[in-house]
Amino acid sequence: MMFAWCLVAQAGIVTHGGTTITMDFVEIGNTGNSNDDTGYGAVDYVYSIGKYEVSQNQWDTVQAHDSGIGSAGVWSGNQPASTAQAFEAWNNAARFANWLTTGDANLGYYSDGTSYDSSPSHGLSHKQYADANGTAYFVPTENEWYKAAYHQNDGDTGNYFNWSTGSDTKPTDVISGTIVGTAVFNGSNVTPTVPADVDQSGGLSPYGTMGQGGNVFEFNEGDWEIGDAGSVNRGRRGGFWGESGWMSVNDRGAMSGTRPTGASAENNRHGFRLTRVIPEPSSFALLMGCLMLSVAGAKRRRTS
Repeated sequence: MMFAWCLVAQAGIVTHGGTTITMDFVEIGNTGNSNDDTGYGAVDYVYSIGKYEVSQNQWDTVQAHDSGIGSAGVWSGNQPASTAQAFEAWNNAARFANWLTTGDANLGYYSDGTSYDSSPSHGLSHKQYADANGTAYFVPTENEWYKAAYHQNDGDTGNYFNWSTGSDTKPTDVISGTIVGTAVFNGSNVTPTVPADVDQSGGLSPYGTMGQGGNVFEFNEGDWEIGDAGSVNRGRRGGFWGESGWMSVNDRGAMSGTRPTGASAENNRHGFRLTRVIPEPSSFALLMGCLMLSVAGAKRRRTS
């Protein structure tokens, strides 16, 4: 008898030491996709990426529990806690990912086993690390970020849109909102002065992410992954609320070289979202899980 894959919704709730963070993730499949003509976008494993950028409220909740993630720079815009966590450094984003993985900012993918390390010596890919250690969170690789933003989500193809709003047409600039084909940036219609709420930062990508083409620049691991944590350059992509120049050409082409920034640099245009990799269950474990769900469902039906 053939058993189909049992699809179970991924909970976006992480709890460590009594502190709970709720984050929405979308799954990125199509594991046979090829690179775009820019040389980016191929990812040969299933992963999830944050539907939204990390918010100030999420950052503050974790920072209050574990000061080891670092103190973000002071943001003078005084925007609500539901907006993107701006004025951030790459190192802090990596420590935040560590905390989501282990409950300790110093332990996780970005660690030498005892303390924070932006270039961990274990040398494992995101998938290899998760397969060896369980569900883990990461600053996206450039390919993970790029695929979620631009791939057309049309199977194992090399088809990409020019814009992260699922279109080859330049998005309309807005201060906030969720209308299809919009992004938060300084354009001909509006002049934002702060980032938008993370769930009001424009139209969705084909995979269902929001704000990858505006609101705040987002960190990725980039092509500068080896070096001292305080000085090595790291990648950033997307756009930000106060900029218009990057919108003169399609954002995937304009940013294909990535605008690197120092790992410790803080700026009110910097923010981030995270990826998550869940180990693939063995066929037997998957089968048993599906059978248990079926039995539980049958029991509920008998007792209802």
